[in-house]
Amino acid sequence: MKERCPECAEELSVVARAWCCGVCGWSASITTERLRALAREFEAEYDVTLPAKYVEAVTDPGYDPRSDAVLALEIGREQRWLCEVASEGYLSVDVIFGLVDTGEGSIFNTRYLCAEWGLPAGLVLLGGDGHFWIALDYRVCSGPPVILIDSDSGDVAWLADSFDRFLHALVPYESVRNEDGERIG
Repeated sequence: MKERCPECAEELSVVARAWCCGVCGWSASITTERLRALAREFEAEYDVTLPAKYVEAVTDPGYDPRSDAVLALEIGREQRWLCEVASEGYLSVDVIFGLVDTGEGSIFNTRYLCAEWGLPAGLVLLGGDGHFWIALDYRVCSGPPVILIDSDSGDVAWLADSFDRFLHALVPYESVRNEDGERIG
């Protein structure tokens, strides 16, 4: 969802948690209340209930969509395709989309991205690179699990049974890789 400048109606950009108009110079802070309202607008538009932990995280004043974290994955025989995306059993989680597009993406881009990449309806995309996407999966239940989906094959890997568990399973990149990118331990 793109916000418009109240003075000149130009599309606003987001800089350091503020709406900014590059045409007339208008700016305003993005408040927690506005972010909560955006969450409700998203839920109404997509007919889903976002996980409370997700809303709490993305409305926090210190929220940064760049997570720079990894998730440990156990790769079974039937999931060999994961080796392509999960280096040595770790899935890099570079970004978790928020409610406003800070240049990293937004969950409001879900419909467009799903259509662009041939992904099924019922997903809320949290991040990805086009071929592989981390998503909340509302296709089965309203308390969505977090999945990884391959847009080329349609293969799906279950990452966590809730967003809360997904967040708790993330570990800092530096805890598994040194500054040269080599695995620690």
